Amino acid sequence: MSETSSLTMVVFVAYIMGVFVLAGFSHRLLSKKAFLGEYFLGSRGLGVWTLAFTFAATSASGGSFGGYPSLIYSYGWVLAFWIGSYMIVPLTTMGIIGKRLNQVARKTNAITIPDVLRDRFESTTIGLFASCIIIFFTICFLIAQFKLGALIIEDTFNLTFQGGYEIGLVIFAITVIFY
Repeated sequence: MSETSSLTMVVFVAYIMGVFVLAGFSHRLLSKKAFLGEYFLGSRGLGVWTLAFTFAATSASGGSFGGYPSLIYSYGWVLAFWIGSYMIVPLTTMGIIGKRLNQVARKTNAITIPDVLRDRFESTTIGLFASCIIIFFTICFLIAQFKLGALIIEDTFNLTFQGGYEIGLVIFAITVIFY
């Protein structure tokens, strides 16, 4: 194993350990409060910067770290316009409908978007449909995350033998599920 891959492994393991330490602190803090209101809403007391950082964190995905750089490498920096629109459209959408969505959520004491839709249109069917759409796209999103996570672990730990990808996938899955 080369010096670079050893350093990469140390940094990777240190990062994972840091994530689990933060998870432990978060668990200890949340165990004293109502889970749903804290997890989804932050007691409705978080400001616009928290929303911005949350949006940025959720944008950091397999596409951001694997797909986008490979597209830039293959087709050039002109694709930076694509990622620019990827950031502008959701922020504009939040700016246009965010305030009204917040007002309806506070009025109905809704926690999630399907709750808001269900309460606003007084239809359980709309709430269930919104939940199913979110679940479907989350599964599609997670497939890419798990694939890239497995590839990164396979490469980081130099699992070049037959079944190395599957071992990387299991390691990544166990880490995510445990976290």
